[in-house]
Amino acid sequence: MSSALFEANQQLEQFSAYARRGQRLNKDIQILFLGIPTERSAHLLNLLRSVRLSPRGRDITSIEELNSALSERSWDLLLLDETLSGVGFEELKNTLSQRNRDIPIIKTIASMEPDALANALGQDADCVIPDDNDCLALNLIQRELQYLQTRKQLRKAQADLSDCEEHIRQLISEASLPMLLCRDGRICNVNNSLLDFLGFAETDELEGQNFNSIIAKGNRRDFSTLLRNFENSDGFEYCINLPVVRADQSELNSRIVLRKLRLQDQLTLQATLYAKNIITENILLEGIDYLSGLYNRSYLNKELSYVIHKALDGGHDCNLLYICLDNYQDVEKQQGEETVEQLVRNVAQLLQSQINRVHLIARAESDAFALIYFDSSTEKSLQLAKKLRREIRRVEVETADGTINTSCSISVSPINDNTPGRDEMLQQAAEHARQLSQTKKGDAVGLVSQRLEKANQDNDTLTRKLWILVNESSLQLMFQPIVEMNPTSSGMQYYEVLLRFIDGRNKALSPSGLMQRITDPELKIAIDRWVIEHSLLALKATGTSSQQRLAISLTHRTMLHPETLVWLADRLREHKLSASSLIFQISETDIGLDLESIRIFTQELANMNCQVCIKHFGSAPNSNDILKRVKSNFVKLDGSYIRDLHDNSSFDTSFRTTVNKLKALEKQVIAPMVEDTQVMCKLWKAGVDFIQGYYLQPPKDAMDYDFFEGR
Repeated sequence: MSSALFEANQQLEQFSAYARRGQRLNKDIQILFLGIPTERSAHLLNLLRSVRLSPRGRDITSIEELNSALSERSWDLLLLDETLSGVGFEELKNTLSQRNRDIPIIKTIASMEPDALANALGQDADCVIPDDNDCLALNLIQRELQYLQTRKQLRKAQADLSDCEEHIRQLISEASLPMLLCRDGRICNVNNSLLDFLGFAETDELEGQNFNSIIAKGNRRDFSTLLRNFENSDGFEYCINLPVVRADQSELNSRIVLRKLRLQDQLTLQATLYAKNIITENILLEGIDYLSGLYNRSYLNKELSYVIHKALDGGHDCNLLYICLDNYQDVEKQQGEETVEQLVRNVAQLLQSQINRVHLIARAESDAFALIYFDSSTEKSLQLAKKLRREIRRVEVETADGTINTSCSISVSPINDNTPGRDEMLQQAAEHARQLSQTKKGDAVGLVSQRLEKANQDNDTLTRKLWILVNESSLQLMFQPIVEMNPTSSGMQYYEVLLRFIDGRNKALSPSGLMQRITDPELKIAIDRWVIEHSLLALKATGTSSQQRLAISLTHRTMLHPETLVWLADRLREHKLSASSLIFQISETDIGLDLESIRIFTQELANMNCQVCIKHFGSAPNSNDILKRVKSNFVKLDGSYIRDLHDNSSFDTSFRTTVNKLKALEKQVIAPMVEDTQVMCKLWKAGVDFIQGYYLQPPKDAMDYDFFEGR
């Protein structure tokens, strides 16, 4: 493989990684268009597909149609051109407000001229996008979708929080240990175990009283001071031994463990009481890992949760160092359990000697340690990590076979107001440390960045790299069966042709999202022609081409190129294949970009005896108009229809109506993305002609689906 091709494959891997990181904000994006021209809405839908969203649009022309649409389903965006809609912005806002709908309203303007922008924003639109800047428009739409998703997550989190708080109260109520909740120095909740512990009969005898009322009189003033200091401190837990007063005025020596909670957004103290005569000193060792002498994972989880929560308020940034021993598994396998345990003890002793006790050190996993470093400077944390890495290299364990050494890989994760949850953070830190251990062969230090990674790759670079891949034929065809629900006696076998790029490790990568980002029209045409040419070769190689039908997707540029049909006819004659073997798939949103030109193109395909399939049907606002004007044999439904069937049975009736409408127009209906039998049953009842998806077979490099067995 040439060096240029190797570089191209490396670049492609980066693009694919960015595409994977840019997975959908939602499975589907439902958009209402009000006063937006058809060509513009089709173009916007294509833009959204280019960033791995699955958009589905609908045109509305009045408030009545808006109310009807709101009654049918939830919507994610409303795009408005007020100059063409005939609907006032205030009327629109009031309608959504009355229906209690959170739908961002995005206004479109011709350009971002200051006066036009100020006028649009002055009406309190959620966002304004220009018609003349696709990059900016896409960025702003994505931002509004992210804001909407955040608001939905916040509402769900608030509901979950309420459930959790209720669950906490229930757990405390049913706990076998004596517990109470205290707020502002007063008892607000007690459980039955506490009533028994103190000898009271009813909760009313304690709830509403000062907490210090159950403390022996001589200790009450000091205890009240202690409570205030603890509430205002950074501490998460505090233990104290004090005598408590029972209902009969007798005193009982007890241990009180105080913990901080937030219930209904208020600081609340949870107090657990133990009879001191049954408590041993082992309670002090509950959070200790006995092998290393450090804190254990349970204690780390508790403290890290508190540290992250504290950092969210701002001003309490710190860092987590995750230290993974590179050769732990090898030492355990080759030298045995006793040696690896000694290695852990030696590393733990080193960490204790090198790190001030104000910082928290824990054994996170069998082969890993975690350090919560209470300093906001990431640079200091990285320097400390490098120092620890050098020192750990010097750790030795003597065995019968000689001296065993080790090395480590350390990931540094900032803890601030942008930090994810505890479990996610620990997982990211562990994965990053192990990745350093594998990719850099250990003995490495790296920073885990929580910033969102964006694919700001230059289009010229992408174009140049993809040209190399095409010229070097570093591409591959994959085939996925399209199976008849009610097989006929014709014995026809249908496959969709899917393109894959081949990376430097001979791994097939999907071009999803890349094709839409290509700005060079000649490159798109070259890729389409490569796919058609090699599809014909694959069809000829089967020896049964008369029984095979291949569905091949075309890009907008290829359909508009004046020589496409001539080139296709030449290829068919050269390979001596019938045009009826090919089904050309055209995206509904591509058709919307230039409906008349593509109508003529599909008519010419029909004259050649090729077949046409409109894919992503139902995603464009003018689906019905496209269906009437563009000649097609097949219609492939948009994947959102299938997900609707899977997620909500309320869409079954409307789905059957859609299928019946298509069949009345003599279209053969294809349902993609079929992944379980439940959906298959609904599709069969609705009268769908063909199904396609991973439930039947994932894409493969050969046309080998057993259609006979499928019957």
